[in-house]
Amino acid sequence: MGPLPRRRAPHPAHNRVGWAVMSGTSHPNPHSEVFPRTRFAGWPRRCVSGVGVACPAHGPDWLRRGAVLGLVLGLVLGLVLGLVAGCEGSVGAGGGVPATGPTSGTLGGTQRGRSDSNYPAEDGRPSGLDEPGSSAELPSGGDPVQPSAGAGDTEGTPAACSADDVRDSGPAPMRRLTRLEYRRTLQYLMQLPEPPDVGEVPAEAAHQGFTVHAELQTLSAQHLRAYLQVASDQADALLEDRARRERVVGCELEAADCLPAFVARFGRLVFRRPLSADERAQLVAAARDGAADGQDALRFALQAMLVSPSFLYRTELGDGSSASSVALTAYEVASRLAFAMLGRGPSAELLDLAEAGGLDTPDGLLAAAAGMAEASEFPEFYRSFFEQWLGFDRLVAPKEPPADWDDALLADMTAETAAVIGHYAWTGERFLDLLGTDRTVVTPALAAFYGLPMPGPQGVVMIPAGHPRAGTGLLTHASLISQKTDGDRIALRGNWLRRTFLCRNLEIPEAVAAEFGERLVGLTHTEIVRERNSDAACRGCHAAIDPIGVGFEGFDATGRFDPAFMVPDYGIAPALPDAPEPAFASVDQLAAKLRALPQVASCVTRRVFLFAHGREPAREDRCTLEAAEREFVASGHDFRALVQGLLTSPAFVARRPPEKGMEP
Repeated sequence: MGPLPRRRAPHPAHNRVGWAVMSGTSHPNPHSEVFPRTRFAGWPRRCVSGVGVACPAHGPDWLRRGAVLGLVLGLVLGLVLGLVAGCEGSVGAGGGVPATGPTSGTLGGTQRGRSDSNYPAEDGRPSGLDEPGSSAELPSGGDPVQPSAGAGDTEGTPAACSADDVRDSGPAPMRRLTRLEYRRTLQYLMQLPEPPDVGEVPAEAAHQGFTVHAELQTLSAQHLRAYLQVASDQADALLEDRARRERVVGCELEAADCLPAFVARFGRLVFRRPLSADERAQLVAAARDGAADGQDALRFALQAMLVSPSFLYRTELGDGSSASSVALTAYEVASRLAFAMLGRGPSAELLDLAEAGGLDTPDGLLAAAAGMAEASEFPEFYRSFFEQWLGFDRLVAPKEPPADWDDALLADMTAETAAVIGHYAWTGERFLDLLGTDRTVVTPALAAFYGLPMPGPQGVVMIPAGHPRAGTGLLTHASLISQKTDGDRIALRGNWLRRTFLCRNLEIPEAVAAEFGERLVGLTHTEIVRERNSDAACRGCHAAIDPIGVGFEGFDATGRFDPAFMVPDYGIAPALPDAPEPAFASVDQLAAKLRALPQVASCVTRRVFLFAHGREPAREDRCTLEAAEREFVASGHDFRALVQGLLTSPAFVARRPPEKGMEP
């Protein structure tokens, strides 16, 4: 690793303080090797222990603050990007990782059979095309995991899980806080009533709807500028709010012991572990050096901690052993649990529990998880999971709206889906009954648009028998099946259903789409559907999704059923090819067939695993997935039981570092 970037400071003493705080050492020479290359998940030990701040500058408050932010930007940018480029292992950013992940295209022509969530390849795929699993789509660093035995897709019977298998986990890259985690953690740390606006922080790349993939995370100068600005804004707002400042700081700023006490207490929450004595001393010294008063010193200390790599990255070094799967420390377990359950860093109480050994046993971990499951933050955070999994956070107004359309219906559609999911996820109901329920929650305007009875208290409506939506549950929610792109609606809807509930996805190769597209010029939509389901290079993939999409053809681009619509003769009949008896005559029959497939519970388990761990499951995670799925089924498909089952498995408290050569 090369020398750290050199920055000018008003006085050599400040330069020494800055480098000491950055490196966790008192060495004054910025050209020295202060960051030994201790390989562990790509982030050297010295790197993760450093506070990651620069030195203050003399002068007026505004000048000093500008100098601090400028120095921090240069030093942190050099630190983080230098580590990404020069350190071994995987930081989960850079290293050739694209800024955006693979996308599913418009699905308007021919698709390549692609197996999402590491399912085996689709049968009947076009010859000569590769059939990658998710380990090829994303640099996840693990062999594909096979579906559980209940999914019925494996060849042969998987070996029984041994005690070592149960404790093992797939390779896990280092994770930067997602924008959602960053906002929620700041809200908790700064005791804000709502998550703060961090719109300047770039959004994560989405892959098949999910923005949690650590392998696709990048770190740019725009990220760092945004983090610095947010830190500055938060510090200023806190100092201006006396009541909130007293709660967050907990002492009089001008008192001699206030700053050291604040750094120790607040720093423990920010870094999700206690600061070392050197870290505390260096940060306090850097904050006081040149400070005009206690507020100025506090502002610097707060900004410094909120731009530190120890805050922005979820570092997991484990117990320091050289085993292939290492045990996490108690603080790391607390951090992993809090982020997976609440989407933010751990509370002081959870860190206290970890320090006292309360998370060292399965019973202790289960009790802590059960307590978090009762907090209002739990369903609030998991709303993001449902939005990403189902895709109801991406609604757009129809390009050719009907006469009674109102753009306000978009918010009503989103609220309907969120409310129905909330009922089945958090009240102990059978979660998979979402696929056939007649219970919905709508506004009067949305009820009128759908042709439903006017809602009762809390907007609840029971869809009457004979209505096109009766017995269809989520499958006919307009938030899910309305037209969201210019792509072919038949293929899009069929592929969405299989990707969402069966973890199977088909994507179009650009070269094949271009070649086949030329042959479709001048054809009607009906002729195009017929052609792609008869062409030898296309029918293998389209046979898996088009029969599903055809079954939805009575529902228009707004997701509303049109009784006057006559389904064209596409030459294919409605069917769910994955079901033992594929044919269906209506969407309620499709919902019943889908709900009966064991692959659905398996897929939901995998999706929750992805959301909680920030990576696709690997082969080493098979036993964890099987155990969680069994718990999910045995509980009557209780969603809380599924989440707790994944988060209290023996593998949850261990980590397998990415192997050399597997990093992005």
